[in-house]
Amino acid sequence: MNQHKQLLLKAQCAVEENKDLVRQHARKRQWYHFMPECGWMNDPNGLIYYKGKYHLFYQFYPYGPYWSAMHWGHAVSDDLLSWKHLPVALAPSEPYDDCQKGGVFSGSAVEGEDGRLYLFYTGTIVNEDKVTKSQCLAVSDDGIHFVKYEGNPVVAPTAFVESDPKVWRRGNRWYMIVGGEEDHKGRAILYASQDLKTWERFGTILESDGTLGAMWECPDLFTVDGRDVLVIGPMHLGERKCTYLTGNMDYKKRAFTPFSIGEVDCGFDYYAPQSFEDPKGRRIQFAWANAWDWMPWWKGFGTTAQEGWCGAMSIPREVRVQGDLLRFLPVEELRSLRKNYRDYGPLHLYEWSRMEIEAGDGVHCEILAVLSLQETAAERLIFQVRCADGVQGGNNRCTKLIFDLREGRLTVDRNGADDWSTGRKSCKLRLLSQESLLIHIFMDTVSVELFTDDYTTAFSTNIYPEEACTELYVRAEGGGASFLSFETWGMRRVCR
Repeated sequence: MNQHKQLLLKAQCAVEENKDLVRQHARKRQWYHFMPECGWMNDPNGLIYYKGKYHLFYQFYPYGPYWSAMHWGHAVSDDLLSWKHLPVALAPSEPYDDCQKGGVFSGSAVEGEDGRLYLFYTGTIVNEDKVTKSQCLAVSDDGIHFVKYEGNPVVAPTAFVESDPKVWRRGNRWYMIVGGEEDHKGRAILYASQDLKTWERFGTILESDGTLGAMWECPDLFTVDGRDVLVIGPMHLGERKCTYLTGNMDYKKRAFTPFSIGEVDCGFDYYAPQSFEDPKGRRIQFAWANAWDWMPWWKGFGTTAQEGWCGAMSIPREVRVQGDLLRFLPVEELRSLRKNYRDYGPLHLYEWSRMEIEAGDGVHCEILAVLSLQETAAERLIFQVRCADGVQGGNNRCTKLIFDLREGRLTVDRNGADDWSTGRKSCKLRLLSQESLLIHIFMDTVSVELFTDDYTTAFSTNIYPEEACTELYVRAEGGGASFLSFETWGMRRVCR
C-alpha cells in the first residue's frame, strides 16, 4: 500500500470514529444544506455530473473542526439535495502537497475522452512563510478511488502565485484557468492542453486595474445563455468578495474583454463559488457558506465547531443571464422539500403594522412573496426572522432583512441574531421592475439565503440563535405595503 492510500485510510478512519458522535449530539446541523460528517469543510471542488451521479468534492480536514492540512472530501447525489458521503478522495502525501499549512488545495474535475475522472488541484507547500503552489492531477476509473499522476505537478510553480485550476474542454483542446497575482494585482491566467497532462501557458487573459483586489482566488470561466462569464474571488477588496464579469472570451487573442461587473452574492457568508453544466443543460453553482478573516465583517466561523464540525455549502443555484446581469435561481429540486403550505396573499400591511408569519417550524422554511411597488407607499419593508423575546440570558433575538424602497437598498442586520454574530451590511437594490419586487427567502438551522431583484441580487448570512428563536414577522414603515402574493412552506430534512 503506497503512502497516499495509507493516508486516505487514516483520514477515513477518523471520519468513521467521529461522525456518529456528531450526529447524536449536534444541535445546529443543517437540514438541507450539505455539510461534512465531521471535521472542517470550506471550498467546493470538482463539481461534475459523472456516470449518472452529481459529484461534489470539497476542501476537508477530517481530524478536527478547524482549518489545517487540506484533503478532498467527496459525496454523490441523484438530486443535488440528498447526498451520500464517499471515502476521502485525496490526502496530502507527496513533496508537492504534503504540508500542515498547505495540502491539497482547491480545483476542478473533468471526464476525459477515455471515460476516466480527472481531478485537478493546487498542491501547496509553506516553508518559513514561503508559499509554493503547483497544479496537480489525480485520476480515477470508478469515480471513487483516485491515484495521483506520477508526472505531477502538471504545471510547475511559477514566479506568480497561481492556484485553484478550473479545467474545461472547448473544441479539440482542454483549457485551464488559474487565479494569481503580480505586483499586488489580481489576474486570471490561461493554460491549454491536448491530453490533460502536458500544459502550455497562454498567459494572462485579464488582470486587475487596481480596483479588483490584490489576488484572485477560485476563478471560474464559463458560457451561459450565449454570454461568457468570469467569476473571481478578489482578496482584500473590502466588502466585495464574489465578483462576476460578463464579457467575451477571445481564445485566439487569449483575452477576456469584460462588458459588465456584478456580485454573485453580496452577503456575509458566500465564498469560492464553483459551477458546472448538468445533463439538463443548466449551469449549477455551489459556494462555501462562510468567510475568511481578511473580510471586514468576519467574526470567526460560528459555534458549530463546539459540536465537532464546521462548514456548509450554499443551496445549489442555477445561473442564467438577463442582459448584462446574472440571475441566481434556487434549483427547482428544492421544491420537493416543501411541506405545510400556507397562502397569505394577496395581502396588505398597514403603516407601522407588524404581521406574524407562519412558515413551517419557523427555522427550516421558505418564504416567497411578491411586493406590489405601484400599490406600496411604505418607505421600508422589514422581515424579522429567527426572533424570540426574552430568551435565556434576557436577550431579545432578531435578524432583520430591511428593504429601503425609497433609497433602493437592501440591508441585513444580524447584530441581534445571537451572542456570536455581528454586522450590518447593505447592497444596492436595482428594482428592475417598476411594478413588483420578488422576495425569496430560504432558512435553515444556522443560515438565511435571500434572493430578490428578479434573482439578480442574493444575500447569504449565517446566524446562530437559540432553538427557541422561531418567530417570523414582516412590517411596513412610512406607509402601507401591498403584496400580490405571499406564500410559505416548511422544509423537509435530507441531511444529517
